Amino acid sequence: MTAFDKFFADAYELVDVLKSSEHAYIAVVYDKHAGHLCVMKRRALRSMELYKLLKTCDNAHLPKIYRLFERDGDLIVIEEHIDGQTLDDMLTYQPTVFDEAFVLNILEQLCNCLIDLHAINIIHRDIKPSNIMIDRQNVVKLIDFGIARIFKPTGVTDTEFLGTRGYAAPEQFGLFDLGQSDARTDIHALAVTARQLLGEDYRGRILPVLERCTSLNPNDRYQSVADLVHAVKRTRKLQLFKRVASIAAMTVIAFALPQLIELETPEELPSNAIETPEPSLEKPIEMPEPLKHSEPPATFDPIPTLEPVIVPESIPTLTPVALTDPPSNADRTPPTLEIAKRPEFSLYINGELTPNIFFLPIGRRCFGLKITPRATYSILASRSSSASMETRLQSIARQSNPVKQSTSTFRLRTNRR
Repeated sequence: MTAFDKFFADAYELVDVLKSSEHAYIAVVYDKHAGHLCVMKRRALRSMELYKLLKTCDNAHLPKIYRLFERDGDLIVIEEHIDGQTLDDMLTYQPTVFDEAFVLNILEQLCNCLIDLHAINIIHRDIKPSNIMIDRQNVVKLIDFGIARIFKPTGVTDTEFLGTRGYAAPEQFGLFDLGQSDARTDIHALAVTARQLLGEDYRGRILPVLERCTSLNPNDRYQSVADLVHAVKRTRKLQLFKRVASIAAMTVIAFALPQLIELETPEELPSNAIETPEPSLEKPIEMPEPLKHSEPPATFDPIPTLEPVIVPESIPTLTPVALTDPPSNADRTPPTLEIAKRPEFSLYINGELTPNIFFLPIGRRCFGLKITPRATYSILASRSSSASMETRLQSIARQSNPVKQSTSTFRLRTNRR
């Protein structure tokens, strides 16, 4: 046993092997000194520079890198163990379509992670549901940097064409001479993952944003993750503004509509208006005494005596009248009939005539409605008696404006031509 093997055996204890192949080895180990679980990975030695940059990146959405060892031409990485499940597991054991708010939350956390990664020129190149974990505190973690690369501004294409089909951008496979993979490559894979979580039938508010992210040409996508975040926030603010505007409009209508239909009465009564005093409940109503006649009672003359009727002794004989043919229909003149003119009722409110009435059918009768610029409502009735309509008008005024109805006087006058 070499010194390294002895040191490793004293520091770590093997718990479980997650993956073992010729190109990769991933296991869960227990750190005896720190007292917690860790993940041990075997990587190619050329990844040493990339993992050194990851170790300096302090982001809550990235697994922490504890130690880096070089052993037999390989790189041994000891990193944070995340207690949670991947989105791929959630898609397998849960409904295949997630709520838009849930996906937007994941998208926001991943964008926060990618901004820090791209700031140190690290391109993940393998964003997919199986490499995205959610821990018990609902914090999103981006894992597995096995094919990640460091972006080189002077590079033309990727040295190795790697990626997962269905998520990788075209430039990862050297197609169409689109150049090397960069930040726009991760934006493409992130949008494809979001579309998968939302479902194929999704037609929500961020669909145009996701469609732009998955454009074939990188120049047609968002050029940075910051631009993507700004587009998502702008879309959410616009949707929120529409909701607030609709709620405000409904609130204004709800409060303004009763004011628009309120029956308005004048503040001061005209001189010819009749004021009806309200009965007081404190004093009993006194009945008026009957009128006393000062003149003596009227006297009537006695009934006169009728003279007897003399009946003649003989009744005169009636002469028969010769019958003639009735006149023809052409000679007949239709009798002249005087058509009864229907009475019209004019409405006087507080002694003032209300002209220019607009008729409005209500129930089985016809009412007239007049609307002035100050929303004053006048009512006219036809095909009804004036007495019943005055009662109905008082009832309408009482229902429309129970506070001011006592100050309004309604009179219906009949106009005959």
